[in-house]
Amino acid sequence: MPLMLRNLLLAFVVYSLLLAGFSTIFVPHVMDIAIHEICAISIVAVVLAHVYLMRSFFKLVLQQRAPFFVYRNFTLLGIVISLVAALLSGVCISYYLFQGLIEVDRHVAHLFHNAATSYLLLFIGLHLGCYASKFFAWLDNSIMSSTVRANWLTKFPSTIIKLGLLVVAYHGALQVCRVDYFDKLTLQQSFSIVDYDSPMASLIINNLAILGFYFMLSASVSYVLLVLSTKKESKARTKNAIA
Repeated sequence: MPLMLRNLLLAFVVYSLLLAGFSTIFVPHVMDIAIHEICAISIVAVVLAHVYLMRSFFKLVLQQRAPFFVYRNFTLLGIVISLVAALLSGVCISYYLFQGLIEVDRHVAHLFHNAATSYLLLFIGLHLGCYASKFFAWLDNSIMSSTVRANWLTKFPSTIIKLGLLVVAYHGALQVCRVDYFDKLTLQQSFSIVDYDSPMASLIINNLAILGFYFMLSASVSYVLLVLSTKKESKARTKNAIA
């Protein structure tokens, strides 16, 4: 099997596992708590595999200083911190795999675990939004550029997806603006990340909508920062050329 195809298939498997895993562990009541804990640990293993696949990328992270890259690194740092916080607090409140391993106030640990998972969803959405422009450009160029000549038609696939994402983001914004969501992020009260009275489908849709909201927000921020980064690089090249 060619190396490029093998890497593509491997990346597809890893990303699929990440999406399926995070979609499931954010709604823990759909499974036994023991399975929830096992899946959470498995997600960490998949994340490490993702980091390994992107090892060449991480070598360049600190070398890129343009505004967009600073923002992208901020989202990466947010994911790392919230993932570690979710993992450690999850160990503290574990009922099966790590029960009694770390003795802390379980009430406080629950608060931190629920907050950490909320921040994790936030930063995942922001991080994915960093690559929205690249994804939409790839989508248009791959599907339409070789079959149509009208410029407006080449952007048709991405336009349809953007309109759909705007609807999703609107629903996500409504969830983010709720008082109980703000309480999750600020540790103001005891709560469960899951509303056990709501249907499972509703909970999953709400979480995906929140993800979509942060994705679209970050896509807008990233677009502006990419423009600024491009201008900064152009000025630097012009200055070097004059020198």
